[in-house]
Formats: sequence, C-alpha cells, structure tokens
Amino acid sequence: MNLFTSVIKKNSYAIGALAFLATGIFFPISARYNNSIRVLVKEGNKLRIRADSNKKLIVRGIGSNQQNLSTLKIYNRNDKQLLELNDSSFSRTLPKGFELSIRSNDTRGIWLGKRRYRGELRVKSLNNRLVVINYLDIEKYLVSVVGSEMPKTWPMEALKSQAIASRTYAINQLGKKDHYDVNSTEKSQVYLGIEAETERVKSAVRRTRSKIITYRGKPINALFHSSSGGRTEASGFVWKNQLPYLVSVEDFDQHSPSYKWQVKFTSKQLDFIFKKLGGLKSIDVLNRSKTGRILSLKLVGKRNEEVLSGKDFRKRLGLKSTLLNFRFVDNKQSKNKNLNKNIFSSNQSSLSYWGRVGKLTNVNDFNFLKAPPFPLDNPPKVNHFEVIIPPPTPRIKLSLLINGYGAGHGVGMSQWGANGLALKGESYQKILKHYYPGTRINTF
Repeated sequence: MNLFTSVIKKNSYAIGALAFLATGIFFPISARYNNSIRVLVKEGNKLRIRADSNKKLIVRGIGSNQQNLSTLKIYNRNDKQLLELNDSSFSRTLPKGFELSIRSNDTRGIWLGKRRYRGELRVKSLNNRLVVINYLDIEKYLVSVVGSEMPKTWPMEALKSQAIASRTYAINQLGKKDHYDVNSTEKSQVYLGIEAETERVKSAVRRTRSKIITYRGKPINALFHSSSGGRTEASGFVWKNQLPYLVSVEDFDQHSPSYKWQVKFTSKQLDFIFKKLGGLKSIDVLNRSKTGRILSLKLVGKRNEEVLSGKDFRKRLGLKSTLLNFRFVDNKQSKNKNLNKNIFSSNQSSLSYWGRVGKLTNVNDFNFLKAPPFPLDNPPKVNHFEVIIPPPTPRIKLSLLINGYGAGHGVGMSQWGANGLALKGESYQKILKHYYPGTRINTF
C-alpha cells in the first residue's frame, strides 16, 4: 500500500507527508516505518521462539554479531532475564534494556508458543515483563485479522467490508503508543498470526488494497462489533464523544446466534458475585439509551447498595451486551441445561464469537427484514424495548433470569449484519456506508 511517503528512522516517530486522496483531499498520516505496523502479540514471564524448519532464525541483539539459531528460550528469574539457545540447559543473563530482533527467510514464519508469525519479532522487557512485538507489512497483518475476525466461509462482500474497516482502524492507531500500535486481542482487533490466513481472506484483502473509510477527508474510527441485536448504538452512549458517522442504524443480524440470548444466575451465584452487597435483592434501571441499552442501574443487596454503569454490570456478570431485560424467578424454574451456554466469560471477545456457532449455509434458512434504502431516512424502532418493566423484589432463593440481545458494544459495523446484507446481495460499498453514514471509501 502506498500509504506512507517517508521512511521513519529507527525508534522515532514523524508525521508522514500529506497523503493525497482520489477526491483531492489532503490529510496527515502518522507512521512508523514504511507501510508497517507493530503488533503486541505476547506478554509474560517465559517465552519460547523457534524456527519452523531447517532454515535458522536470524537473531540480532545477542552480542555484536548476527546469530543463526533454531530456538530461543527467554524467561524471568530473580529480577533477571535469562536466555537459553538451541534448547541448551546453559543460560546467560541478558543486559538491562536489551532488545532482540528475530527474522526468518522461511515463508512458514516464526513460531512463538503455539502460533506462527510473519515479519519480524522483537523481544524486550517492559516493567519487568517480557513482551514480543511483531513488525510486519500492514497488508499481511490484515490477512490474519480478517481471518481472525470473520469465518472464511462468509460472503466475499462481508469479508471485504471487514478488510476495509480493519485497515481503517489500524491506520488510526499508528504511532499512538510508544512501543506498539495495536494489541493482538479484542482490545484492538483480533490477530492470530499465520494460522488465520486463508485464500478467501487473502483475496478480500488484495481486492480492497489501499481502501479506507474517510469522513471529511480523514480516516474514521472504524469500530465494529459482533451483533447489535436489531439496532446499532450511537458512540456517545458508550464513550465520551459522539462521532457523526457512529450513529444508531438498523441492523440485519437476525440470523446471529447472539441476536437473542438468555442466561440465569442462581441465588448462590449472585451471593458470590455480589459479596459486598450481601447478595442481590433488587435491580433498578436508572437510565437507558434510545436503543434500550442499560446506561446505569442500582443494585440493592441485604447489606448495601451500589450504582453501576451498564458496561460495568455487563463485565461483572460476563454478559454479551447491555441490551437486556431481567426478572427474578424461582430457582427451580428454567432448568435448561443449555441456558448458560450463551454467557460470555469476562475475557472472551465479543468480536470473534462466531468460532463457536458453526457456519451459515443458505440465505433462505433465515428470516431477514427487507433491506432498506441507503442511507436510512426514517429508521424503525426496536420493538423489544418499547416498554420497560422493572424487576420484582426477589424473595429468598430466587434466580436472576436475563434476556438479552446482541454481542459487543454495538457501535459501528455489525459483523453479523454485514454478513446478512452480503447474503442479500449488497456490495461492500453499501454495507460500509450503511453502518458508517456520511462516510466515503477512498483509495490512496
């Protein structure tokens, strides 16, 4: 991608030359190296890096000369960083402030733990923890991201939409942190290395090369999520800033496994989760967004009460979203063994939940709403939150039954919605302009 117009010197940042869009609009892009990105792929106290074949790893940072090695083992012990080479039991102490650079001429990449990566790995110690940062071409990075964020079996137009949204998101993160640009988890966007690459996702990235989403000539903050539950959320209800292109629009995710979900917490579980409150006696919703998502609520227990944001409540219970209602029921009711399979653990990615639900087969298997014109002039209301009934005050041994919709923060492009529109024959241009109203797709 001819995005960056200058090569940045080692360990320094700069504002690249003004990039020219097809529309004739100029804007500055912050860059680190020439068309490369830095991805934080590992943090810990112990690392093992190895070659994939007989081709040795090319390692710099051990002494003054380049070394060709099969394996490296790096670990912390007694506030020191120790290094073992080629599976030898002999260890040496690495100097403070060390940085190892590891490359390979093998197209099968470099093994770090159970994953392989392209490009270059750099290992250093930050705050007494070992970190590994993957430096690679941004287009190669995107192939893995698209394959990590969406199933390869999804329609090409959905994969293209993901590629452009992910490229735009990545570009916006360049140079904002000292040591890396993006995380490899859902904290940024999921990046699983070479194992996530497929021919279909390679094609999606290649066919959208250099394309990004812009608003008034600048790359947008291209947020996305798994499934909104019928309607996406405006950014101002989730974060401080309301961006003009991150507004609420109708979603097409009715075929998503997370479109509607249910989970139950027993009184024993509630006593454990809300220990400081003395369990949970009642919940009062204080405020909801226009789409029905909980913004704040008050929890009342036997000993205390607490006001939480919807986001904190979701995190506390490990829920898929804040678009939910609840009621208290007898512990003996709703004894469905599969009930709690819809719950997220607190560290699961709402963006990549598709891996658990299998693949789609036929568009006729799903009941889609009629595709609206683009853009939406009079978006319909979400019916399942027009009337809000507060939960009753619970008695002893009552369970909390939660009925929810969607997965993720709900802002920006819905991945299942993009899939739904693509299955109905919509192009990636219409998909992106629907979820990011008022934007344009430009090529560098």
